[in-house]
Order: sequence, then C-alpha cells, then structure tokens
Amino acid sequence: MQARKLNFGKKELTCKLDGNAIVEFERVAKKNPIKLFMTADMKMDFPRLGELLTLIHCSATRLTHNLKMQEMPDLFDEYCDNGGDFMDLLEFAQQLIEDAGFFGKKKTAEESQHGTNISLIKEAEQVPEQEDSLL
Repeated sequence: MQARKLNFGKKELTCKLDGNAIVEFERVAKKNPIKLFMTADMKMDFPRLGELLTLIHCSATRLTHNLKMQEMPDLFDEYCDNGGDFMDLLEFAQQLIEDAGFFGKKKTAEESQHGTNISLIKEAEQVPEQEDSLL
C-alpha cells in the first residue's frame, strides 16, 4: 500500500492507513474504520466530521511531521476555503480504507466476470502434463 498526499489547508499531509494507524483510530474512535459508513443497525451512513478528521489524522501522524489533532478542524476550514469540501474528504478517506484492504482485493474485469482468478487457470493450462508412472 502506498501513501497518499492530501493538500489540507496550509499543510500537505502524507497519509497511509497502516496497522498502527488503524489501531490508533480504533482506540480513539472506538470503532473499526469500515464502520465509519454504517449506523448501529448496519445501514449506510455518512461519518461525522470529527471521525473523518480523526481517521485522516491517524493515517498522517507517522508520515507528516508535527501534526496535531487539535489543528485538524482549522485545517478543514482552510481546506474548504480553498475549494475542498466534505465529500472530497470523504472520498479521500474511502480511498485510504480501500488501500488498507477493508473492501477486499480488487478484481480484474476477467475475475469479476468469471468469478475466479483467470491467471491461475492460464498458469495451470501451461503446466505440461506428466505421464502417470508407477516406477
């Protein structure tokens, strides 16, 4: 998984939702990152701004020098003043969560169509058959 850049107010954040960031987010938010988008009864929902900022902060603290959670709301205001909005930030957070593997592996078009890994089948077809021998 590669880090993603976010121009957030006056700072450029380098974000990566790695294991340490996930554990920190879960400790602070008391929930798994995937549950940002679900209600208690498992319906789709938008996260609160504070939760979204916490996720981004946790993903950026190891790669962005001197970033404090207390400054995240002000950085969000600057981000919006410069043309960003909540939905853009939400999409960025979804990308981080996807990069971390919460939505499973991305399938190729062929895998999606056939429901299996085509490259493994092709590799198996290329293996020469061996004669059965009882020697």
